[in-house]
Amino acid sequence: MQGKRAAKQILEDLREEVKSSQNMLLVGIDVGKTRHCACFITSSGKVLRRKLFFGNTIDGFNKLLRQTKFYQKNKNLPKVLFGMEPSGYYWMHLYEFLELRGKRAVTVSPLAVRRNRETIDVSKDKSDPKDAYNVADLIYQGKFYLPIYRDKEIRQLKRLMQIYHKLIQQKASLRCRLRGVVGYIFPELETYFKDITAKSMILILQNFPFPQKIQKMRKDEFTSFLVKRNPYLSWKRAEKIYDLAANSVGITGEEEATSLEIRLLLNELKRINENIALINTEVNSIVGKREDYELLLTIPGVGPVTAAQVIAEIGDITNFSSGRQLIKLAGLDLCGAQSGTSINTLRHISKRGRKTLRTVLYQAVINCIRCNSHLRTCYLRILANQQGKKKVKPKAIVAIACKLLRIIYRMLTEKKAFDPNYDKILRERFFVQALKVA
Repeated sequence: MQGKRAAKQILEDLREEVKSSQNMLLVGIDVGKTRHCACFITSSGKVLRRKLFFGNTIDGFNKLLRQTKFYQKNKNLPKVLFGMEPSGYYWMHLYEFLELRGKRAVTVSPLAVRRNRETIDVSKDKSDPKDAYNVADLIYQGKFYLPIYRDKEIRQLKRLMQIYHKLIQQKASLRCRLRGVVGYIFPELETYFKDITAKSMILILQNFPFPQKIQKMRKDEFTSFLVKRNPYLSWKRAEKIYDLAANSVGITGEEEATSLEIRLLLNELKRINENIALINTEVNSIVGKREDYELLLTIPGVGPVTAAQVIAEIGDITNFSSGRQLIKLAGLDLCGAQSGTSINTLRHISKRGRKTLRTVLYQAVINCIRCNSHLRTCYLRILANQQGKKKVKPKAIVAIACKLLRIIYRMLTEKKAFDPNYDKILRERFFVQALKVA
C-alpha cells in the first residue's frame, strides 16, 4: 500500500502524471504462459522498440529490466511505468517481481484491449507485438488501473475457497452419478429420498443396495437395523422402505458390477467430505480471528462459508471508496442501450465482474430473505411495487444483493455490526441536517 491515501486518488495522480510528463518510459507487456512480449514507448507517444521477447523466468525478467534501464539512460527517461493485461495467473509472476523491486506496475482491462485493437489497426490480424503496443497505447491514454492489493493471508484464503468450490462441484457430480445408479437398480428408493446422500440412504447402499437383498431379511430385522443406526428415521418410514423393495421394478442381473460402482462412488464421496472438512478447518484458522469476518457473521442469513468467500473476493475494504464499487466488482451494476428517445434494450446487470462473488451473493440473498426480517421486508416491498412486470423475482434478488453489498461496505468501513434499524437512523439524520440547512 502507498501510504494512507485512497487507491482512487493514487490512480488519478498516476494518470495525471502520465499525461503531463514528457520524460516517462511506458512499457506495455503482452503476457503469455511461457513467453512475454514488451513494447517501449515514451509518454509523448514515440515508439522506441515495438517488440522484446523474454521468458517467464527470472532471467527473462532481468532481461526486461536491463532493456528498460538502457532506454532510461540513453533517452533520459528517469520515470518508468509497466503495464500488462491480467491474463489468468500468468501476469502475477511478473507483477510481483516488479513490485518487489520497487517498480510501478498497472493493469489494463481485457475489454479495453480488445476494443482498442480496432482503433490501432482495422485488420483482424493479431500477434504478440501488436498486443504489446496495444497495452502501451492504453497506458499512454491513461486507461489503466491499479490491481486490488491483497496480502498473503487473503491470497491464501482465496486459494482455499477456490479449492472448496471445486470440491463442492465434484460432490454435486458424485450425487448425480449416485442417483443414477440407485434409479437403475432401485428406482422407488431413488424417488423416496430427496437427498441421495442422506444417512439412511448411505446405510442402505453400504449394506443392502438391491431390493432382493432387503427381501431376504425379515421386516422387523431390517427396520430395527436402520432405526438403531439412525435415530432420526421413524419406524414407519423404515417399514415403508421395506415395502418398496417388495414391489421394485429395478434392473437385475448386474449386481456385481453395480455393487462395485456403488462402493467406488461412496468411497469417493467420503474422501471429498473429508477434504471439505479439512479445507473448512484451514479457512477457519485464517478468518477465525479477523474482525471483518466476525462483523459479517452478525448479518442474519450470512454463514461462515459466505463470509469467508466475501472476504476472499473483496480483500481490503479500503481499496474501495463506495458500496457502488463493490456492486461493479460483482458485475451487478445495471447497463442498457439508449440513445436520445430510443431505448433498444431493457436494463440488465453487466456481469462484468467476479462470477464467484455473484454466485455467493445470490445464495446469501436467498438465505437472508428467509431469516433476515429487514432484507425480507425490502424484498417483499419490491415485489409489491413491481406487480404485473416481467421477471420480478430475479430483479428483486439483484436489488437485495446490491443492498447487501452496500450494507457490507458500511459495516466494514465503520467497523459496526449489522443493525436492522440503520436505514431509519440514517433517514432521521438526513432529515435533521435538512432542517438545519433550511
